[in-house]
Amino acid sequence: IFDVFISLYDSICFERKTFCPQSLIGKVIFLFDKISCTLADVVICDTQTYANWFIKTFNLPSYKVKVFYICADIDLFKPSAAPPNPKKFIVEFHGGFIPLQGVFYILQSAKLLAHESKIEFRFLGKGRDLPAAKELAKKLELQNITFIDSFAPIEKVPAFIQEADIGLGIFGTVEKTFRVIPNKAYEVMACKKALISADSEAVRELFTNRKHLLFCKAGDPADLAEKILELYRNANLRNAIAEEGHARFLKVCDFN
Repeated sequence: IFDVFISLYDSICFERKTFCPQSLIGKVIFLFDKISCTLADVVICDTQTYANWFIKTFNLPSYKVKVFYICADIDLFKPSAAPPNPKKFIVEFHGGFIPLQGVFYILQSAKLLAHESKIEFRFLGKGRDLPAAKELAKKLELQNITFIDSFAPIEKVPAFIQEADIGLGIFGTVEKTFRVIPNKAYEVMACKKALISADSEAVRELFTNRKHLLFCKAGDPADLAEKILELYRNANLRNAIAEEGHARFLKVCDFN
């Protein structure tokens, strides 16, 4: 059983574009993934959309590729009993600073919302795009963001989410964005917080727009800013999405 989770070939050659797919290293990484999948009796992917990509890309028989939604640890990620901070509306992002995440689009949306004094963006994580993200924040003269540039132990992440009013998923425009449901989506829902993430075939496998989370256009800072503003102004919608998202998370992950 090969729990592949993600393709090295996809991540290195297409998402991060570290090597060209036609380069020697690109071809070696392709063969590494293909041989690993071919030798396995069962290959496990985290969405049906990604499973379909594996089947097509590596010419695998469909019967051997199975889907298991990754979910989150409910012993760690759970709703908070603490009331939200009435003086701030906190928008949290946690994860790696890589193209999939679309951090640059989030920063541009923060610029569009700079006039809303209560809205504050908090970023937790590191990655190759972090220096460029900080440079962009400086260029945009953002005063409504905070970077906590470290990979926190998993035990510290729930508190970071629980302090926020809403959570952010992924917003990049690389193809992988549309094939996966990120860990953070499940983690935000497990903490019963309203989530905004890019619309994709993968996320529609499990979730409904404006019920379980709020979809926005990938790579579109204006649309993301509009969705953040909507949840900021509409507490009823925000709370309803948080409730329904949490219920859907528990059902999908079969904790009941």
